[in-house]
Amino acid sequence: MTGTSPAFLVKGVSTVVATSIILAAIVTASFAIQAFVIPELRREKAYIHSQDVLRSFEELYSKERCVIPLSHPGIPFFSPASSTGQLRYDPHVRIRVEVFNVTELKKVERRLNRQDEFEVKDTSEALFLCQNASDNLEVNCTFSKDTKKVTFLITSKSLNYNNLTLIRFQLKVILDSTFDVYNYTVVQGDSFSLNFMNPVYKASSFIKEASRVYYETNSSNCFLFLKYLKVELKNVSFSARGAVIYESSDFPLSYAALPWCLIALEAGNSSLAASPRILWVNDTLTANLYNFTWGLGTVGGVGSASVHLLTSDSSSFKSSFSRLSLNFTSTSLNLKNSQLQLVDILKSSAPENIKVSIQQGEDWIEVSFKGRGNLDLVVHNVKAVLS
Repeated sequence: MTGTSPAFLVKGVSTVVATSIILAAIVTASFAIQAFVIPELRREKAYIHSQDVLRSFEELYSKERCVIPLSHPGIPFFSPASSTGQLRYDPHVRIRVEVFNVTELKKVERRLNRQDEFEVKDTSEALFLCQNASDNLEVNCTFSKDTKKVTFLITSKSLNYNNLTLIRFQLKVILDSTFDVYNYTVVQGDSFSLNFMNPVYKASSFIKEASRVYYETNSSNCFLFLKYLKVELKNVSFSARGAVIYESSDFPLSYAALPWCLIALEAGNSSLAASPRILWVNDTLTANLYNFTWGLGTVGGVGSASVHLLTSDSSSFKSSFSRLSLNFTSTSLNLKNSQLQLVDILKSSAPENIKVSIQQGEDWIEVSFKGRGNLDLVVHNVKAVLS
């Protein structure tokens, strides 16, 4: 009977133990890699991918076109599958800009045939017309600005010449305490006109700059025709809506391009992801907004999406105001935190003479500005398409 050497038995046992230890170490390391290292690497790659998406969205505003990476590759040998994302559109996001007591210059053409006094601006035409010329006419037309004025006084009387009745019109132009007199003669019953802005009267520049007109006549056959700009106060409103949203399948951070800013969405909350498109510049509130429309449905999968904004038209508005409000509404996304961040920026940077107030509801927030300020607003009407 052949025996086994004790040394050989010990050696065999040692080999098995060593192998077991190595296998256990490999299993433990593999578990640790799968449980801790791989998820961390995936999160790192997903975060880097999200930053690429952020930069792409910033170009969507600045260049109106960008390439948005929808997916990113996994970890080679361990988790190689690509993580996908999608682009979609949300029409339930809106901003409404309301401006109160806006100063507007309106072109006016006016005919006067009775006593009146009113304000004017930048008068371009002042024409006096008398139909059916007759005697005993009296007209007073005065253009004034501050303490200065120019007055046109017109009178008439009849003359007989060779059995023909004539009407002699006398025009007296009074300017700066000096005056000139002009005489015109027409046949009784004829029409007679005077252009007060004729250079011969040396008053055209003053009439153009005048801020007030007074007119009075004793004849229903005489008229004053004026063309000028009228200062009116009115309320106007503008709106922009829509959000272009990117969402990842395995990362909680998403981004949304709103009409007024780019935001980050995470865990049902929101925050500003870039400088807002509404800012105070000295005493002027500047707003450069995008009114988004979308005809693509949901774009998803791997690879990238090249998005181009087609501009149909843009509207711009510049004016002073006494009160202005910005109303932000969203019935589908929780934008409240990012809205409050924007409101804090606008409140802290508003001019000292502007009073800021805030109201909010479940899915809206409104910030109002009271005081003399200026608005410089542009609304781009754009449609997102694949290019």
